Amino acid sequence: MDNATLYRHFPARDALLVAVYTAEVEALTDAARELLETTQNGHGLKAWLRVIIDHSTARRGPAPASLYTVGERKNLVCRWHDPLVATTTELITDGREHGAAHGDVRPAELLMMAYPIAAVAESTPDVGEPLLDIAFDRITPC
Repeated sequence: MDNATLYRHFPARDALLVAVYTAEVEALTDAARELLETTQNGHGLKAWLRVIIDHSTARRGPAPASLYTVGERKNLVCRWHDPLVATTTELITDGREHGAAHGDVRPAELLMMAYPIAAVAESTPDVGEPLLDIAFDRITPC
C-alpha cells in the first residue's frame, strides 16, 4: 500500500495505530467468547491467559510503544481495556462455577499478571508455559 492509499483511509498515523489496535482488541474479545462457547468445566480461563500471553509476546517492541504518541490515549486505553476486562470476567465466572477459579480472582489482576509472563516468554519461550502453570496454581482452588 502506498502512502496516498494509506492516507485516504487514515488521515494520520495515529488513526492507523488506533484502527490496528482496536482490531486486535476485537480479535482478542472474539477469542474469549469462543473459549466460553467451546471449553468446558472452567478450562477457558487458562486458555484465555495463554491467548493474552501469546498475543503480548508477539506484539512487544516498537508497535505498542508507538501508541504512546497517540492523542486521547487515556480514553482509548479505557475503550480497549474495558472489553478485555469484561470477557475476562465472564471466563472467571465460568471458572468459579466449575471450581476452576477462586472467588477472589479479579480480571484486571489476571490481565496484569499475563504481561510480565509474556515479557519473560519473549526472551525465553520455553519458560512461558511453566510460569503460566505456576500462576494458575494460585488461581485454581486446591
